[in-house]
Amino acid sequence: MPELCAFQLSVHFSAATKEPEFAVDLSATPLPAKLGSYRRCEKDFTSSRSSQDNQVARPNYRGSPLCRTFVEQFISWCALQRLQLNPFGNNAFDPSWATLGHPDLDLSNPGLEISVDTVLSRPPMRPEHAKPVKIRLPPYNHSIYLIQCVESAICHEQHFFRRHHLRSKVAQMYQNPESPQSKDQGWLCHWLAILALGELYNSSGQAGPSDPLESRNSGFQNGTEPPGIDYYQQAVAFLQQVAESPDVQYISTLSMLSIYAFSMDRVNTAYMYSGLGLRAALSLNLHRSSLDFPSERTNLSAAELEHRRRLFWTVYYQDLLTTSTAGRPWGILDDEITLEYADSSRLSGDAILDFFDSEESNAHLEVMRLRGQTLSSLYGYAGIAINPHSYISLFDFDLGNALPQQHLDKMFEFHEVFIACQEGLPTKLKLVRAADGTMLNLSRVNASLYLIYHQAILTLLRPALVNIHNEWYASQTKSSSQMIHAQLQAWESRSMLSIFHNACLESAREISTILQWLQYQGALLMYSYFDASYAFTAAVVLYIARNMQSSTNPEMHQLPFSAEHQSALDTTVRIISQQSLAGNVPAREFERQLRLLENNLQALRTGLDNHIGLDDLELDYVDGDLTPFSTSTHAATFPTA
Repeated sequence: MPELCAFQLSVHFSAATKEPEFAVDLSATPLPAKLGSYRRCEKDFTSSRSSQDNQVARPNYRGSPLCRTFVEQFISWCALQRLQLNPFGNNAFDPSWATLGHPDLDLSNPGLEISVDTVLSRPPMRPEHAKPVKIRLPPYNHSIYLIQCVESAICHEQHFFRRHHLRSKVAQMYQNPESPQSKDQGWLCHWLAILALGELYNSSGQAGPSDPLESRNSGFQNGTEPPGIDYYQQAVAFLQQVAESPDVQYISTLSMLSIYAFSMDRVNTAYMYSGLGLRAALSLNLHRSSLDFPSERTNLSAAELEHRRRLFWTVYYQDLLTTSTAGRPWGILDDEITLEYADSSRLSGDAILDFFDSEESNAHLEVMRLRGQTLSSLYGYAGIAINPHSYISLFDFDLGNALPQQHLDKMFEFHEVFIACQEGLPTKLKLVRAADGTMLNLSRVNASLYLIYHQAILTLLRPALVNIHNEWYASQTKSSSQMIHAQLQAWESRSMLSIFHNACLESAREISTILQWLQYQGALLMYSYFDASYAFTAAVVLYIARNMQSSTNPEMHQLPFSAEHQSALDTTVRIISQQSLAGNVPAREFERQLRLLENNLQALRTGLDNHIGLDDLELDYVDGDLTPFSTSTHAATFPTA
């Protein structure tokens, strides 16, 4: 039995490298309802986005699936709408509330000098410059507990290690810390990444009674860094030492570091680590079936083959996750993959203990593949040559324009495929509602699956909500005759927009319900980027929808905002606030942007309430002059001569 105490490892490590133009009839080519048909095809190099014939001027808005980018664009758009209400007013446009930037900078004197205490050094030329580095690890019992935290949080949908094999290796390390295996830098880098995620997902805040890093890793309580940051930084320092010889363990380490980078709100860093992991996997041919290289894998056990198979699909999953989150190009095309899906039925004996149910990870993978295909096709960030109907995208689109019918058709068909995907889930993964409205069959695994599902729907349909917002704005500012003409023009798309509006509210409410259940169960990941992002996406949609709940336009009564929706908004905002107070770095930024969004929407409503439209005045001829008569509370009072 290993000694239940912390210990130190001394390894040789180089001190200088520690920093480590034509319409398409979509009905003629309907999107298939089967998920497998959404595999991304090979790129057609005969077409090019940069063709001079297709170049257009950059509009004010560039569609992005990233929620924060959307909020920034929408806030600026609301400021512009408010400016249009009173373009000559002294306070018509105040950048301090309208934008996320800092307009008060003095640009008359751009000179700046910064003094930083640092040490500039060159990499050592000889190995004798290397010196020992102390690595302090937690007690054995706490280490096993941190493994369990990682497994319960994310290992049902992603695979990083063989469960039983990892525990055996950790026990050997604590029993013999001076062995070469215990001091292997690749292994230490891998183990430190696991510890970092374990502390991140240790929602109870529990720490080992003699944990030597307890005081250092509790630095997150000041709100500047997430828990486990020291382990993460040590793993990153080791990463450079093992990058030249990538192996399966290195790929797993990169995948875990990518997840942790999200918790620090470093989306680009997560995208980079995910991309490195994918490249390393491709270099080892993990994307190819064992039938393609039978002689190379004959000496691998069934458990090791399954481990490599699941690890590749995890890297692929993260590629979809990071690209659809950041709005960046894919790392691999589906036609290049011949590997089979994970399958627990191929395992027997003790090998079964190393893996979770493959049905859970495969369901997450299918939903993520559909999300990646949908958002890349709608927003066009993966290019127009490798997506079906990608020229019908929001890549170059003005936020103030009405969505063309072909865009609405595309969104509708993708939404139908999402519904078909959810209906086709295995019974054990499907959420249902009882007669009293309570949600049944909830677990952390199912909750994660449905949170991804509903967030993808909100990101898909959010442009339609902006379209409705623009109609609402127009209904408050235009005359009745103008609105009747606009309604006749938009009648074909009105019912579809109403469907999208209701679907947005429903998905936002579902996210709120699931997150609230997770919080009550103690399963909400307080420092997770993703749990905070689900609440943020839902809150943004609910704020926009609430702003349109009352309108002088008779058509707007079809777009209600009920007390249940207000409760869902309150829940999501409260969860983000609690995560922010706990030290969740992304949640702090989400909370700030929600305040800006709410303030700008309120300012826009105030401007509309004080706006004088042509219909607010009755004009009649008196002695050949036009004389106004007030007919509304917002009409102006004119002095008599």
